[in-house]
Amino acid sequence: MIGKNRIRRWLACVAMALALSVPAMAKVQVDLEDWGLGGAVKGGLWSYLYVVLTSTGEDFSGTLEVEANAGHSVVPLFVKPIQLVAEMPARHWVYFRAPASTYRNPMCRLSWVLRNAAGQAVMTSEWRRPVLLPAADTVVAVFRSGDIQNAALGGLLDTTSEVQTHALMISLPMAPDRALGYESADALVWLDPDPTRLATPAQADAIVNYIRQGGHLVLGAGSGWQALSESFLSKLLPATPVASFLSSDVSGLQAYRPPEKIDPFTLMRLTRVRGEVAAQQGGYPLIVHGRVGMGRVTLIAFDPTKAPFTDFQARERFWADVLQIEVAHHDAQTVGAISPASATMIQALNDFPGIKPVNFWFVGLFLAGYVILIGPVDYFVLKRLKKLHWTWATFPCVAVLFSVIAFTVMASGRVLSLAANSVSIVDAEQGNPEVSGTTFMTFLSPQQTQYRVTVASPAVGVVTPLEFDFGGMMRSGPSLSASNCAVVAPGERGQFIDGLLVRVWDAQTVQSAWRAPSGDLPEVKASLDSSGQYHVVADNKTSDALTDAALLVRGGILQLGTIPAKQSRDQGGMTPMPLPAYVQSLRSGSEDPNSGLGGTAYYNRVLPREQAGRQARWLSLFGAGAADSAQPVFTRWIQPNRPENTNTPQYNRFSSSAYDLPARLQLPPLAKDEAILLYSTTRAFAWIELTGRSPNNWNVTLVRLRVPVSIAPQP
Repeated sequence: MIGKNRIRRWLACVAMALALSVPAMAKVQVDLEDWGLGGAVKGGLWSYLYVVLTSTGEDFSGTLEVEANAGHSVVPLFVKPIQLVAEMPARHWVYFRAPASTYRNPMCRLSWVLRNAAGQAVMTSEWRRPVLLPAADTVVAVFRSGDIQNAALGGLLDTTSEVQTHALMISLPMAPDRALGYESADALVWLDPDPTRLATPAQADAIVNYIRQGGHLVLGAGSGWQALSESFLSKLLPATPVASFLSSDVSGLQAYRPPEKIDPFTLMRLTRVRGEVAAQQGGYPLIVHGRVGMGRVTLIAFDPTKAPFTDFQARERFWADVLQIEVAHHDAQTVGAISPASATMIQALNDFPGIKPVNFWFVGLFLAGYVILIGPVDYFVLKRLKKLHWTWATFPCVAVLFSVIAFTVMASGRVLSLAANSVSIVDAEQGNPEVSGTTFMTFLSPQQTQYRVTVASPAVGVVTPLEFDFGGMMRSGPSLSASNCAVVAPGERGQFIDGLLVRVWDAQTVQSAWRAPSGDLPEVKASLDSSGQYHVVADNKTSDALTDAALLVRGGILQLGTIPAKQSRDQGGMTPMPLPAYVQSLRSGSEDPNSGLGGTAYYNRVLPREQAGRQARWLSLFGAGAADSAQPVFTRWIQPNRPENTNTPQYNRFSSSAYDLPARLQLPPLAKDEAILLYSTTRAFAWIELTGRSPNNWNVTLVRLRVPVSIAPQP
């Protein structure tokens, strides 16, 4: 008995010693979790997850992963390494691409996992009731403030429309810390802004980069004008606020049906206007649109959350004009099929001349002939010769012969090396040393292997696998051949994909958003005379030809043709061609003018790689409906089943919803004093590497170069 007690005491001492020598296990708790813009994600585009984590007991080291799975063959796991200090709440943003079919696929799963340094899952959370929006819809991200509900932005949503506009509220402390998180936002609205509410300086940088990459920011303030002029926003403004004053005059806003009796309200006094004045009263600008990089900023000289704007009867029309979006209602009976606009381009990128999969019927007949020859033919022939024992020689000889024949016949179609096709849409500004772009690349591997995919220096950007639903077909559940890859959070050189599995004969497509040095760009001088004709001088100082150059202006497009390297083109007396006519010319004689963006009659007439180039030009015109009119009018890419009126041909409206395109590819409305030079070139401003290898590329780059237009004074 005494021996047993001694043993128990000894074991207790050992247990106590071990407990003292082993540090306490870290426990992580979730203080806050928020998905997407205002709790919503937009199919096919980037979104973000915001979480606040606290480690109790000890420091924690591990990774935060987000999975967005809609049953596609490649399931990306978006991975961010994290370090938590004990008892210190830490904010984390993780960026992921929502599957394009999320809003239609009930099997879609959005979840995040926290793993420790050993790779063990210590916490899992699933978004059980996600708000999933089709990317054909318009999303207006609104920074939340105390009186924001008075602005009536919620009135933009009409649930009876097939294509809708959503105003999603974002809390400033939770706003994305990278521009990537705003990809699904067609516009940002910040009324009576207070930049001090941002949690980190990176959030301010994200807003600036979003605008410079093609976004639209709407700012409005009255008495709070100093918050605009004394913060990072001052560098974005199209006019300079210097003071505020009281006014009862709303003559410049009569189109929005203000009340008859107006009490004095606060207006900002705007000076040094650098943009286009859309509304003014008494010589004071009320609404000013300006350009910042590839994007634009709209400044409202009053606070729309305060009277008298809260009593305007046409506030929906006001926001449609200010945001430059369309709020027309489209029911399911008048809207045609909404399909991915880039599908035909991706299909064209899957064409690799000289590399063709083996024909199924050839393989079947070849195998049938082989079986018949080594089976009954070999048996009956040798039996007739009474030499059945020769089968020990004839069988391997026939096998070797058929192997040689198969190798010879199929050698011309083998994948001998890593090959890739790519199309890039690049935005540049005359005088800007940096360009930004979006690249679609499809590559074919000679073997089944896993690759690391990165954006090569000197470019900086993010890259992700791209899933497409050709023809709107959805998988109802996980694919039997599904593979996972890790999309690692942005670092010094940007975001990259790790472990992307590519099977033989199975081409894989990725998409990359990047920025890079501009290098040499052509110089363009454009002028508009008092008679409405343009004079254009395009000096191609680059070493590449500018193929199919055209100048997009308000009211249409001016075709310049191909400009050889180191040469210039001087053309005067030019009248813009209407944009629909130019679009029709891209179809190169389609028999069916209503066949749509991916019309079979057209695409069967041209080479696949020409398809990709023409499709890139189509995509480059996304949102350019403003160029078809003297007044900026936003036009969605929607094909009505019937013309809206008998005088307008059906093909005059864009024919497909570009639902899988990010907002940065949308062209904003053009001012009268600016134009965009469109041209194709073989130059690659940025390229994508696979495990340190640059594949044999076929590349086409479409550049959208923004240039000023000098306007002659009216007589």
